[in-house]
Amino acid sequence: MKPTIRLNHVTICPLPDRLSTGVAYAIATKQLYASHYFHTTLELRFLLDRTDADGREGSTLISITRSRNDGMTGFRGLFLRPIIRRRSRDAVRNYLEHVKRQVERPVPAESP
Repeated sequence: MKPTIRLNHVTICPLPDRLSTGVAYAIATKQLYASHYFHTTLELRFLLDRTDADGREGSTLISITRSRNDGMTGFRGLFLRPIIRRRSRDAVRNYLEHVKRQVERPVPAESP
């Protein structure tokens, strides 16, 4: 399989009533173009404020992705569909692990 080139439009919306809902940001990504395989994709992400039982504050990231694919029917699709599904899942998993590492890294101490 060859790499896919995508062009996306991303909207990041800070939510004003985050204290009552717990949702700090809503992030929407709409695919405008893909060189092949993916006909359209919509990704929704929500960043929620949370406090655990010990009173420590943190965040939760919820990510929802929906894609439509072309050319995944017939004999060819029988072989390509599982490969694309697996690689898509792996890509999302890798992305979420990367985000987790970024947000959980220690904050550098300020220099005097």
